[in-house]
This record gives sequence, C-alpha cells and structure tokens, in this order.
Amino acid sequence: MLIELLVSVTIVLALLGAVFSLVDPSGGALAVQSLTADLHQRQRGVLAELHRHLLLAGSGPHPGMNGVVAHLRPAVAPALRGAAGDLSQGADRFSVLYTPPGETGARLASDLLGNPATIGLLPAACALPCGLSDRGGGLALIFDATGRSDLYRVLSLTGATALLEHVAGGAPAYAAGAFITPVVIRGFHHDRNAEQLRVHNGAGSDLPFVDGVVDFAVRYFGIAQPVLPPAAGPAAVTAPCLRAAGAAAPPASGIGALDPALFGDDSSCGGGMPFDVDLFRIRRVRIDLTLRVADAAWRRPAAGPLSMPVRNTAIRDIAAILDVAPRSLAGW
Repeated sequence: MLIELLVSVTIVLALLGAVFSLVDPSGGALAVQSLTADLHQRQRGVLAELHRHLLLAGSGPHPGMNGVVAHLRPAVAPALRGAAGDLSQGADRFSVLYTPPGETGARLASDLLGNPATIGLLPAACALPCGLSDRGGGLALIFDATGRSDLYRVLSLTGATALLEHVAGGAPAYAAGAFITPVVIRGFHHDRNAEQLRVHNGAGSDLPFVDGVVDFAVRYFGIAQPVLPPAAGPAAVTAPCLRAAGAAAPPASGIGALDPALFGDDSSCGGGMPFDVDLFRIRRVRIDLTLRVADAAWRRPAAGPLSMPVRNTAIRDIAAILDVAPRSLAGW
C-alpha cells in the first residue's frame, strides 16, 4: 500500500509540475503586456504634455499692445527660469514662458516701487482680476511701452489690489499704466541618476513628472541673427536688446541648427533676470526621449550587446523624437 501511495504522489507531483510549467509562461506574457502598455502610455503622456507647452511657448496677446510675450522674453530657453530655477544651461533641460490662452492681463493703477509691493489694478479690455491669480505659482509679467519686463509672483489678490514680489529678489520700478499679464513657466529637466523627468513651475516647485526616463536631450533650430517681429513699428513692444539687435540684422533666410554655446556668451538682456539675445533666434525645438520599463527585472537594452542573459519576455527601451515649432514664432 505504501509503495502504491508513493507512486500516486509522484505521478500527481509530476502532473502539477507540468501544469505549472505551462502556466508560468502565460503569466509572464500577461506581465509583459501590462508593462508594455504602461511604458507606451507613459511615452504618450509625456510627449503630449511637452508638445502642449512647447506649442504655447511665447504666446499671449498684450492687452491693447502690438506684440506677444515672445517679443519681450524668449519663448524657450535651455535653462530653468523663475524662483529657485537653475540658470545653468544644458542639453538635458528647457523651459517655456507663455500667457494662458484667453487671458490678457491688466494695467497698473499706481507706481510699482519696492519689493514686495502693493499695487492697484486697472482693467484693460477685461474684467478684474484679468486672469491674475495667487494660486498655482501666481506668476505675472510686468512690462512697459519700452519693452522692459520683469517676472513677479502674486502673493495675494483682493479685488483691484495685488501684493507682488519680484521673482529674482530685485526691486525694479514701473510707473502707473504699465502692463501686467499672467504667465505660465514650465521647465523640464532630466535627473539621470533617478531616471526621472522633473517639472519646475517657475515659482519654486520642482516635482517628478515621469519615471523611467533614461535619455533626454534638447536641440534648437533657428535663424542666423535675432530679427524684429513682422510689422514691428514704433508702437510695437519688444525687448530693448531685441530691437537693437534686430535693427542691424539682415532679413532671416532659413532655419538651421543652433550651437548651444550661443545662448550663454552674453547676458545683457533682461535686467534683473538676464538672458542672451540669441535666444530670440530659436524657432523650433527637437527633443530626443528614451523610456524604459520601471521594473529592472523586465528590461532589455534598446540596442547593442547584452551584458547578461535576458528572458525572452524582456522589454526593450523605446525612443521617440518630438519636433515642435511654437505658434508664436511662426512667420517671424
């Protein structure tokens, strides 16, 4: 009887082993499908968000003025801008600046002096607060008819009165009648060690945006020299350095790759928040992005020899290229 029992147990265990050997590959296939779907979803999400912000870069009508935000400050820069932003430039980062769609801004009802400063607001073809807000970073761009501009943070907003703080800690003065428009800053930078793409909001917040980013590189394309926007007459509002450079520049003729070194050899624009006038040459941005599956046990290199045996169900890294021309820079 004992021998028959041992034989029966052995047969049952053999059958169970065969069953589990069939179930395990199917479990692996299910895991691969789930992980691959997550990988592609993260790719779609990050590309859509980068595309949205780049398309809006530099946009925003000046209330009652001739021009857009991109004529005052660069629509795109290879650095993080705003409060606690990293001003160092690199190929693994960029930031955009724009006015939210549909917002126009207001005028200063009183002189802006000191920092922080309390000022009154006057509507300019809008109902107060004209898109201004002290939430979500509360950033605003103040500029005057000369094209001089500064970035402020709205600390509080009550009716037609706002408390403003200069982002860079300076205390520039603006006379009553100057313009104030709400702006959005989004800076994206790659943390290679953590394999993360992070997002900076220009007001001190710096948070993870997407995981599993193993490569992130930004390239810029533009014109040979900074030029004035079309129909930039005496009433047009443009940055003083752009007006000076554009007055002497020949007409633009084609777009080519821009050497990143051009963007860091001069800081004569922007006053308390300096930037290089060559940033006004940018017309198109190209991003190379590579993502990988979050679980290291399921990774397979995108190319090249394998450093160790890899299961058949391993998932390769996926790469994508995003090429965007901001709308505000079209035809300029």
